[in-house]
Amino acid sequence: MTERSTLAKSLWAVSLVVALISLVTFSTVAYSGYQEFRVVVTPSSGFKLGIASNLNGTSYSLRIAGTVPNRGLYSVEFDGIYSLQDHGTTLVQAPISPVTIQPGRVQNFTDTIVLNILRIGNATELKQILLNGTSAEINGSATFRLGPLASLSVSNSSAVVISAPLGQFKVGHPTTTNNGRAFEVPISFTDESAYKFPYALYAELRSAEGAVANTTLVSGTSLPGQTSALTLQGSLTTPLQSGGYAVVVHLLLSTRDIALASEVLTP
Repeated sequence: MTERSTLAKSLWAVSLVVALISLVTFSTVAYSGYQEFRVVVTPSSGFKLGIASNLNGTSYSLRIAGTVPNRGLYSVEFDGIYSLQDHGTTLVQAPISPVTIQPGRVQNFTDTIVLNILRIGNATELKQILLNGTSAEINGSATFRLGPLASLSVSNSSAVVISAPLGQFKVGHPTTTNNGRAFEVPISFTDESAYKFPYALYAELRSAEGAVANTTLVSGTSLPGQTSALTLQGSLTTPLQSGGYAVVVHLLLSTRDIALASEVLTP
């Protein structure tokens, strides 16, 4: 009876020691995980993140640069994925470059998200961005690994304003000239973005039966904050008949032909 009691006490003592060691280990890992998480989400700990944008032709790029200090006890590895979303629609995704940070070190990282606006398949959404801009979101989802001990998944989002390169787009009153053998369409727009934007515009004249004529293509490059006033001119093989005609202004953007706005021409 005494031997069994002694054995039971010994096993109980061993179990208690194992439990205490497990508790200490778990607490250390949890504390380290908390420290690393606090480093990521608390700017005062030294974490910095900056976003710079650029528009080059039809490529809209976002450069994400950050500084992450590792004030914990273990090396930290993280990777993940960025996504640029416009009102719930994912425009583009890009990987977060894998980074390893040793204890007591500060690591800088740089990633770039490139959105080719020609790849926005929804014509209405593309037109919205060109004419009105949009307030998009960069969503980042990353997995942090604390050495071989634990992992932690975090996510965050930042608002990004994509300003309209063809803002305040207006189509004036179309008129016929040269005794009805030509027509003119005045248009104007303001480049509300911070970048130069190359454009190529033309107007299509349509009757109820279909296309009648197009104006010549007008190309140029707008400057940030600049208002452009243009007149699109086209020729007619025969004078227009009485009745209403639709004038639709188009933007040629590489391989995309985007109808921007319309007005009525009455001969």
